[in-house]
Amino acid sequence: MDPKFQTRDLYRAIATLAYSLAITDGHLQDEERKAFIQIIIDELGEQNGWAAASRFEILDEKRKPTVEQAYKEALYEISQNKSAFTPAMRNSFVRILQNVSKAFKGSSSQEESIITRFVRDTN
Repeated sequence: MDPKFQTRDLYRAIATLAYSLAITDGHLQDEERKAFIQIIIDELGEQNGWAAASRFEILDEKRKPTVEQAYKEALYEISQNKSAFTPAMRNSFVRILQNVSKAFKGSSSQEESIITRFVRDTN
């Protein structure tokens, strides 16, 4: 697979992971949506952030997966694009998740659990 497509798929995966964090309280707040878009642009740059931002919006507007469904979907995408999932990208994804977790009313224990799980599952 073309590395550009792999990277795009990985950016979609981080959006799916961030979505799973944002819905741990049962619903997505508008502030969380706005914060995610800003965090993703800050971390990946405006040009690269579009794939993640559009995926986040699709999940919220059309699909609405559960926390577990979103998490498993993201890990599957990462496993399918493992050759493009560098340590630097993994670290970037962890920072994105941590920042999304803190963006609205601070981190919850459920959010911290998802981040810890991601770190463990991607080692």
